[in-house]
Amino acid sequence: MPEEEVSLEALQGVPESTWTKLSQKKIFFGHQSVGYNIIDGVKDLMGEFPRIKLNIIKTSDPADFNKPLFAHTGVGKNTNPQSKIDAFAGIMQNGIGSKADIAFFKFCLVDITAETDAQKVFAEYKNAMSRLQKM
Repeated sequence: MPEEEVSLEALQGVPESTWTKLSQKKIFFGHQSVGYNIIDGVKDLMGEFPRIKLNIIKTSDPADFNKPLFAHTGVGKNTNPQSKIDAFAGIMQNGIGSKADIAFFKFCLVDITAETDAQKVFAEYKNAMSRLQKM
């Protein structure tokens, strides 16, 4: 069975109450290029599963977090993982961190190369997340 069909079957088994709880959350997703593909995929799934009702908005304005939403925006620059860590931390410190129920960002496949000091990137990521947790 193709992987796509397995994923869709799994979504069919998610209880309505779970989708309702998710739709009531304030979510922030920081990304760059591939993140837009992820957002498009979420929108496609919402089209196939009307029970999934997310208010998807491109924003990093803390004022928008006074109601449930799935906010997303670009963070940092591709090929520069530190810029993504710093941008995400800045957005959290500028007000979204105290309002969001869920906040995350993603690195891109071009952010880590053979020349990247992956241990340093991971250490910087862990340090930033530890600082944010203490906010």
